[in-house]
Amino acid sequence: KLRPPSKRAARKRRGKAAVDVSGADEQVIEALRIWRLGCARAKGVPPFMIFSDATMTQIAAAMPPDTSALLMVKGMGPRKVEQYGDDILRELRG
Repeated sequence: KLRPPSKRAARKRRGKAAVDVSGADEQVIEALRIWRLGCARAKGVPPFMIFSDATMTQIAAAMPPDTSALLMVKGMGPRKVEQYGDDILRELRG
């Protein structure tokens, strides 16, 4: 008799599937993670409060050239672009 997966296993599986790195450069994602960690420490918040891994992966995949293109990334709104847009674009160029 097959049993349904536990809630814990389902959450774990769902979390891994949520971040698709196809089309995204791992080095860019890592640079964004390092940048995010610095921002989070400076603000005294957990890194996911700055951006989720999924948002950073989408930024790395899209490689937006400017803040208007950055607004098209899921998870980026006007407030986030105003707060972090220039820094993100600097990281992408770096």
